[in-house]
Amino acid sequence: MSKKLAYIFLTIILILGIGLVYFVPRQKYQSKEITKKILESVPMQTHFWIGRDIDNVITQFEGDAYNFLSNMVARNFFNPRLKEVVTLVVLDAGNFHYPKVCFSGGGFSSNEQEMRKIEIAGKKFPVHILLNEKPGTQILSVYYIIIDKEIVPTWVEQKIKQLVYSLFNKKKVGIMLRVDIEVKNSFDSSFKVVENFLNDLYLSLNSETQEYLFGKKSQ
Repeated sequence: MSKKLAYIFLTIILILGIGLVYFVPRQKYQSKEITKKILESVPMQTHFWIGRDIDNVITQFEGDAYNFLSNMVARNFFNPRLKEVVTLVVLDAGNFHYPKVCFSGGGFSSNEQEMRKIEIAGKKFPVHILLNEKPGTQILSVYYIIIDKEIVPTWVEQKIKQLVYSLFNKKKVGIMLRVDIEVKNSFDSSFKVVENFLNDLYLSLNSETQEYLFGKKSQ
């Protein structure tokens, strides 16, 4: 589907949605309590990466963008063998802020890169990529949104799903997962480090959290 057709389709959906808002009786929306449980199950240490919370220092790159959020995980992870550090941010997608906006607010020049597929535990799925730059510093950001154990790759699909859940008060578990890494050698080598970290994180999670953060095994 072309971008033009996608936006036309989204407009039609929005118009129908507005009508449903006014004419269809709805119960009050309630979010799933399991979202908090999932965030709390993210380990402080994986097999090869050692973490520490950075909730109070995440403003290093992004100013006050996350100060108002409580339902989130923000940690630095260090791999002694690789001598690499990554920053993991996991939060309720209902609180989602596009990383490009956050980095731009922190003084970075932030540019969207072509989407790539990342391989986690033998399964490949598309991820968004940003290259964030300041003089002398490059930060690679890899992120995606997953709703009810299904990766939602495009902005249009995300908005349609959010609208449907909102209109019909359907409970959902929506997560945004993002990993940042300073580019030391090359874009590709940094992406591989992120892939390495996420595979190690995957193996450190219980089976339920694995699916909520990385999708159903059969997907």
